[in-house]
Amino acid sequence: MTYSIVTIIDTEGMPQKQRDSVVSFCAAIFLIFTLPSHADIDKESLKSSSNLKLSGYLESYYVNPRHNDGDLPNYVYSYQQTEQLNINLGLIQAKYSSDAVRANLGIASGTFMRANYAKESGVLNNLYQANIGFRLSDHQQWWLDMGVLPSHIGLETAKGNENWALTRSLMADNTPYFETGAKLSFTSQDQRWTVAGLVLNGWQRIRRQADNTLPAIGHLISYQSPSGILINSSSFIGSDTPDHDRKMRYFHHFNMQIPMTEQLQMQLAWDIGAEQAEKSSSRYYVWHAPLIQARYQWNPEWSMTARLEAYQDPKEVMIQRVGDRGFRASAFSSNIDFRPNTSIMYRIELKKINVSGDDSYEATHQSHDNLLLTTLLALEF
Repeated sequence: MTYSIVTIIDTEGMPQKQRDSVVSFCAAIFLIFTLPSHADIDKESLKSSSNLKLSGYLESYYVNPRHNDGDLPNYVYSYQQTEQLNINLGLIQAKYSSDAVRANLGIASGTFMRANYAKESGVLNNLYQANIGFRLSDHQQWWLDMGVLPSHIGLETAKGNENWALTRSLMADNTPYFETGAKLSFTSQDQRWTVAGLVLNGWQRIRRQADNTLPAIGHLISYQSPSGILINSSSFIGSDTPDHDRKMRYFHHFNMQIPMTEQLQMQLAWDIGAEQAEKSSSRYYVWHAPLIQARYQWNPEWSMTARLEAYQDPKEVMIQRVGDRGFRASAFSSNIDFRPNTSIMYRIELKKINVSGDDSYEATHQSHDNLLLTTLLALEF
């Protein structure tokens, strides 16, 4: 399998940095599949124990935009390349789970990784997950997990087939998809309550930012009622700036999932954040983002989702524009999903993003109105 992956990637003509990332990605896949044999592990007993699971995920997409400017605006971090068939996420993952220990190692490539891991370098550009966890109690679900972890914030994940909508929301694309640090978590015996506290390297970072010695902290509280209502609260407190220019950031995410009927479900979410205007300042710049979406499941194969959202960042803390006029946007999307089995999903979505502002923003080739038709084919194995 390693041979086939390497040979189908043509690195000729690629920029050196991109070629190095491809080589690192392929080398990591090779290690995943060859390390067990070099360690003289009995593969048959390993397979029968089911403690270790190897899996793969491949997500291809095509975006047909109203405009012809190439990449989408700088606040879009998923499915951002237009008018060309591309890979958003190609992932090989190994998971180990036992009563006392759990671990994950995921190596990935694609336009999602290049956009969201741009602050990292070398093989870290392709490090989707790398963490290990230890159970701290024989009788209670207390776990300590450390390493590169999936983000504790938000409704949406990196893998498209786990989300209701095809494209990511504005709030998801502008909050962390991953984080690095330590997480202490507790899950109740009835699985209804999950509580976690985190110490992190920063806001979507593997390595801590240079000259930033302040660790970030966060929390997660999740509750699922007997009627199926799911409530989630999560936060981040820290700084994404060097010590000499430290600006504290305080952020909270809230979401709720409500089953209306057996076929219809609704999700509500709201982000709010505040960051110091300057070091040691009592003034804070505030941004927020509300979202509502509904999904209707006709049968196990067919479903439809509609989403309405807005994003308000008047001081451009998270999203910077030309002209220093603040960022205000709204978006509506509707997608239809076809899932013939648990491994394959085909989706098509129509989405409109409306950005209010001045003409200088359009002059940067990032249109006020983006009408996007996106299709996606995902395979999980």
